[in-house]
Amino acid sequence: MGGGNTGTGTNPTGTLAASVAATVPTAVVAGQKVRTAAVEVSVTNPTAARIVGPVGLALFASTDAVLDAADPAVLTVTKKLAIGPGQTTIVSLKVRAVPAGAAAAGTYRIVGRVTAPDQSVTAAAAPTTFALAAPFVDLAGALTAAPAGILPAGRKASAVVRVENLGNVRAAGPVTLSFAASADQAASSDDAALVAKSVKLSLNPGKSRSVRVNFVPPASLPAGTYYLTVAIAASGQSADPDAANNLLVSAVPFTIG
Repeated sequence: MGGGNTGTGTNPTGTLAASVAATVPTAVVAGQKVRTAAVEVSVTNPTAARIVGPVGLALFASTDAVLDAADPAVLTVTKKLAIGPGQTTIVSLKVRAVPAGAAAAGTYRIVGRVTAPDQSVTAAAAPTTFALAAPFVDLAGALTAAPAGILPAGRKASAVVRVENLGNVRAAGPVTLSFAASADQAASSDDAALVAKSVKLSLNPGKSRSVRVNFVPPASLPAGTYYLTVAIAASGQSADPDAANNLLVSAVPFTIG
């Protein structure tokens, strides 16, 4: 029996019959290691003759449970099987990751493709689905300590910024914290620069780190009331999906006098 064409609305059926059971986390990030993901492919010989030889087993991520050329491959192996008439062999496979860039974000299920020794192809889909998300880093900050009250020009001051990774992959690399003094609570190009500090961060999703930064208001800063602003800029990371949470402004002003 020959293998059928894929992408026609039904999966191909070859010499061997197959079914797929998948245990995959409900949420998966493309390109990242998948924990506790296992697939069992049940390969059945429905014929009256014993089938012996190499059997190709491939797993794909599909949005519609029907194997087609656009479905990204997740795993490909070859096993030497010997299956008697009417017998079933269960092959256990571990899913390590769904390749990044190979599939758009969405809802998927695992489709298994079985290539018999006679090269006929059978495909079957697992009944369970999982959500695939694109990897991203979203750094967000909070001013947990900032100068307040009267601050003499030329006298050292300090502030503490908590940087948190709201993304779904690890944020690693240099991050620059740029401090400025603003006459109002809106950052603008005419704010007086105070200091820029580069720190190397390595933050897993949901983790944060507090950074204390010392600075000295320049003697050229006119007397008056100011708010502290901080801009967070990461180098070498993908585009931040939420630039608004990279700009911080103190709630309480300080006075240069």
